[in-house]
Amino acid sequence: MKKPQINQTLYYQSSNSEATIIELTVCEITRKFFKVKEYPKEKFYISNLKQVTKNNEIGLQLYLSKQDLIDNKTKSQLESELCTFFWQLGRAFPEVHLSFEKLKKIYEIVKL
Repeated sequence: MKKPQINQTLYYQSSNSEATIIELTVCEITRKFFKVKEYPKEKFYISNLKQVTKNNEIGLQLYLSKQDLIDNKTKSQLESELCTFFWQLGRAFPEVHLSFEKLKKIYEIVKL
């Protein structure tokens, strides 16, 4: 992961609205942490762009680009949909009808 730079714009998704992407500006960088102008009292890890929190609470996750944020959100949605699909497949196999071709494609993707 690239290290953030002073005055670089980073992004996060507002918890109030899934459609709102907030821009933040890096204002200070130390050896392990950085700060943003919009939240001067908060620190973020350089290594993963996550907010430093107490007791491993969930904090803000920043992204280097809007596309990174969108890709991560899409990845989470796809993972959730696949988990739901496979859970349903395991619980109600007779009700799930997939063509042989679809089954082969799924198998090729998920085989270990």
